[in-house]
Amino acid sequence: MAEQATMIVDKGPDTGKTIRVPEHGLRIGRSSRNDLVLHDPAMSRFHCRVYPVPGKGLFVADLGSSNDTCVNDKPVQETRLNNDDRISIGETVLRVLNDGSGGTAAASAVGAITGGSQTTAMADTTEPFIDLGLTAQADAGAAVLRRKKTRSALWLAAMATAGVLSLAALTALGILIWRDLPRQQPPAPEPRAPEPVNLDIYYEKVEANPDNIFRYLMTLDDNRLAIEIDDIENHRQVRKSATLNDSLVREMVLAIESSGFFDLLPEYRGVAPDIHDRGEIRVTIGPRTHRSVVLNRVAPDVFDQVSERLEVLAQNELGTAALALAPEKLREKAHEAYLLGRSLYDERALRHENLYRAIRSFREVEWYLETIEPKPEFYADAVARRQQTERDLEDRLKNLDFLAERAIKGRDWNEAAIHLRTILNTMPDRSDRRHERTVTRLLDVERRLERGL
Repeated sequence: MAEQATMIVDKGPDTGKTIRVPEHGLRIGRSSRNDLVLHDPAMSRFHCRVYPVPGKGLFVADLGSSNDTCVNDKPVQETRLNNDDRISIGETVLRVLNDGSGGTAAASAVGAITGGSQTTAMADTTEPFIDLGLTAQADAGAAVLRRKKTRSALWLAAMATAGVLSLAALTALGILIWRDLPRQQPPAPEPRAPEPVNLDIYYEKVEANPDNIFRYLMTLDDNRLAIEIDDIENHRQVRKSATLNDSLVREMVLAIESSGFFDLLPEYRGVAPDIHDRGEIRVTIGPRTHRSVVLNRVAPDVFDQVSERLEVLAQNELGTAALALAPEKLREKAHEAYLLGRSLYDERALRHENLYRAIRSFREVEWYLETIEPKPEFYADAVARRQQTERDLEDRLKNLDFLAERAIKGRDWNEAAIHLRTILNTMPDRSDRRHERTVTRLLDVERRLERGL
């Protein structure tokens, strides 16, 4: 049987600590969600993973750390470890005492240290036995059970000797007695806590030319989502952050894993004069880390899909308008929304939902231009038109509500249903309180129609 791999902290805040590497390996960093937490501020939250491979030995893999993982002073992504190899992470140095292959180069050191107080047995999960009195109770119960069985057997034997009971009767009676004896039920399995979500993302996009530099950075670290946007020419600087729940992070894990991102090449490079367009995505899911960079060329479809999903996540969760877009694109989209809003308002009599859709378009104008200064000329008109359209929509809904209420009081259920359905078409937003109230009223009216009331 192979020996357990062991390491010691030779340098850093945790100097002297000895670590035994379990069969499933251990993740190392300064986050409390690691298997081994080291108190080194220069170390990444999830820095590296050390793990044994059956028949091959002990390995170390970098987890996308900021300061690299070095083995014997050489940066590595993943490599095999041998006895006395030194792993440098941040300001900490780990030395391999035993690589688990059965070598004896560090056996004496291991024996000396494991007897000390600083040994950390990562794989030894045997807990000390604590008698809470349950053992004595169980033994007593077992003794009572044995006495009952013995008395029953003696009684049956005596009756058989006396010739009172037939063999068949003895058998039936024995089964009944045995069935009534108490049984020890197996303990119910304890509920398992959900597995922690381990997802770290670094996404950066830079668009640079002789006139401007636009930089968009999104990070997800320990469920904390943050964005940074710098736009030199337009004097635009944005910083926002929010905390995501575990279910949303799990959805993102599934989306990235199924996208094919981990199959992308580390780099896609092109040549373009006078521009510098660069995109980088680095994802860590559990022990796996992958990084892909696109420079001055069209990005692969998978890269585009993942980057778009990340930008949509940031926009939805941080409530900020299309911050990943350059100012020229924001102005262009705002003007398109402005023209669409005007067209929908002009055609408000053709479709019930056109007022609602016009309001959404005018709001998009404000949404796109939130961080743009100075505002284009059509901005003020879009705001005024949005306010007027909201008043028109409110008046129309009030009039339809009045007609529906009058029909209900007159018990004209067909007429009431027509007006209520028109309200739903005029206000299609299901989260709006007016829509919710109308649905409830329409259900009641339709039940009356079915009953012929």
